[in-house]
Amino acid sequence: MDWDGIWRKWVDSSSYSKWMKKDGPDYWAKRARDYNRHAMNSPWVDEWVSRMAVGKDSTVLDVGAGTGRWSVPLAKKAGSVTAVDPSEAMLECLEENARSAGVDNIRVINSPWEDVDPTALGRFDVVIASHSLTMRNIRDALAKMDGCSSGRVYIFTFASRKNWFHEIWPRLHGEQHRGGPRYLIFLGILQSMGIHPNMEITPFTMDKEFHSFDEAFTYSRRFVGLSDDDGKAEVLRGLVEELQDERGRYRVFDRGHRAAIWWQSEA
Repeated sequence: MDWDGIWRKWVDSSSYSKWMKKDGPDYWAKRARDYNRHAMNSPWVDEWVSRMAVGKDSTVLDVGAGTGRWSVPLAKKAGSVTAVDPSEAMLECLEENARSAGVDNIRVINSPWEDVDPTALGRFDVVIASHSLTMRNIRDALAKMDGCSSGRVYIFTFASRKNWFHEIWPRLHGEQHRGGPRYLIFLGILQSMGIHPNMEITPFTMDKEFHSFDEAFTYSRRFVGLSDDDGKAEVLRGLVEELQDERGRYRVFDRGHRAAIWWQSEA
C-alpha cells in the first residue's frame, strides 16, 4: 500500500492544511495567544510526562513544541529540553510559560522540522511530536526523529475528533470539515520503515467555556479560519450567540479519542 501517497493526499485535502496555506506564516501568529490560553492545562499530558523515563540527566527533543504544553512539564524533570517550532509567536508563549513555571533549561529553535539539521542537534533520550506532524514528506520527518533518538520516540495525534467547530464548518465554508484518522497512516508508514510501535487509544473531552461573547466569538473565528473582514463573520456571530446558556456563558464541545504511538529507537 502506498502509505506515503495516502498521507500526501490527506495533507493536501485537509481543512487545516487549506487554511494554513491561506494564512501562510500568519496562521499561528493570529492564533497563538488564544491557543495558549486553553492548551497549558492538560491532565492527560501530565500523565504521559509522568510515564516517560525522564530524569534529571535526560535530554528531550520536542518537535513542533508550540506554546510548551509538553516542553515545560518535561523541563521540570529533565536536564534539558530542545523545543523546535516554525512559529515565532508560539515560541514567545513557550518562553513566557517557561518563566512562569520557573524553568530555564529549554532551548528554542525557530524553524520548521524539515529545515533542521539533525547533525547539529545531536541525540536525545526522548523525542516527541504532539499534533505537529503535518508536512507532506512525513517519512523523512519520522526518520529524522528516529535518528535523533537514543531512546524512545513518541507521537501523539487524534484517532477521532468531533467538536462544535467541525459541525458549523459547512455553514461557513460550504463543505464538510476534513480531518482524518492519521494514526492509521502513521502506523502504516512506520511499519514500512521496519518500526513496529506500541499504540494506546484513549477518549478525551476538551470542552471549552467562555465568559463573554467577545471571547467566544474571537476564539471561534480564528478556529474556523475567518479573517477579520470575512462576510461569513456575521453568520458565525449568530451561531455563537445561540451557545449562550442561562449563566451567560458560552460552551462548545470538543470530544473524541487520542492516539499515543511510541517505540524504542534502534538508530
